[in-house]
Amino acid sequence: MALSKAKIAARNRAREAKAKLDAERESRERKIEQVTTAFYLADGQADDARDALAAADAKRGGAVVELMDLEVATPEIAALCGIDVKEVRALAKEARSAQAVTPDGYWESLSRLSDEELEAQGITGKERASAIAMREQRSETSASTTTTDSEVEVES
Repeated sequence: MALSKAKIAARNRAREAKAKLDAERESRERKIEQVTTAFYLADGQADDARDALAAADAKRGGAVVELMDLEVATPEIAALCGIDVKEVRALAKEARSAQAVTPDGYWESLSRLSDEELEAQGITGKERASAIAMREQRSETSASTTTTDSEVEVES
């Protein structure tokens, strides 16, 4: 009988120790999940911030290029915008390379897709809004500029 009482006590102590370890492990796992969740939330915010910064820089670069197109000198642009000449050149270079990367037909091809096709291709946000706006503009333009052969002047 003494042996079975000792065995029962040992088994109870083992269960208590295991329960304590299990609780600590579960607590650790919850903490890991909480910290990992916080990381992914911050990572998403960082992505949003990078996207916002890229969009702002693109607008800044576009403005710099427009000033250059108006034949405003680089030092004058720098003075007007409160940035140095090096940044003016960098913004202009980035804006011009971004224009070169996006083929002229890109937006036209996107505007021909239905809402479902845009979604299926993962086109969201500003890109989707731009495509829809172009589609609507194209349909308005085609409705208002339907010409007949009699309206077209032919040079002799």
